[in-house]
Amino acid sequence: MHIQINGVVTLWRRRINNTFLPAIAMTTSLSLTGCIGWDLVDAQDQEPVGTAFDKALYQEFIALSESEFEEGDHLDAHRFARRAKLASEARPARPEALSRRDLPSNVVADLARARNRLVDTNYKGGRYKAAEESARAHAMFDCWMQEQEENNQPDDIARCRVAFFSALHKVEAAVAPEGPAALPSSLVVLLEDADGGVGMVKVSNAGTTRTLDRPRDAVGMFGEGAPPGERFYIENDEMREIFDSAMASQPYAQSEIMLSRTTAMSNKPSAANGYEFAGCT
Repeated sequence: MHIQINGVVTLWRRRINNTFLPAIAMTTSLSLTGCIGWDLVDAQDQEPVGTAFDKALYQEFIALSESEFEEGDHLDAHRFARRAKLASEARPARPEALSRRDLPSNVVADLARARNRLVDTNYKGGRYKAAEESARAHAMFDCWMQEQEENNQPDDIARCRVAFFSALHKVEAAVAPEGPAALPSSLVVLLEDADGGVGMVKVSNAGTTRTLDRPRDAVGMFGEGAPPGERFYIENDEMREIFDSAMASQPYAQSEIMLSRTTAMSNKPSAANGYEFAGCT
């Protein structure tokens, strides 16, 4: 596995078995801007690019944002509009993390299982094999989460939940012939450096290369002999959910490393932790 980096970048690499391997220091920030309604107008003005999944997800989130705005729920209209804009830029967010919503305790387990099934279809290529249904399931999961947090409109909760499972079943059917998906052994995430700059990371293996060149681009690595997964966009909340314990323990001192265009970092087995970075110059 090779990782090529251009420029000064902030990069964290996490082993899924809870061993955290920071390659370069992590810094991130979150800001929300815009007046009430303006974020929706801005999202509506986007010309979506990317895959069929990205474009379908953009339309799904625009519809959700418009619906919430009409109901006077400007906060959720903003959240859906922001996710629509990300999809229009071909960097769609993952299904909303449960930690982002104040959910009734009796529905958390059900939502967690549903989210895991949806994420599993993403690993199996559902976004490409059933793009529209995958986008529908993604948006309806977020819709279900939003309605469940409000918890005062049973018909709306049921509507989103039924629509989610209807779409999910079709996506699962589309990816079923390939069997169970492997979970990534590691996750590489690209973040802005302290000055707001972003470099570039190329993750290559088994003849496949994924390029990360925007803040919070991420890619899963599946071990020796397997190609890296599809690039996806990771939200701040999910970033904190994944890396909080590593940040709290601070196993390594923070640093910035300038790397040239020809610099490569290779991923090789190590008796200590399963991986090591080598070839940095």
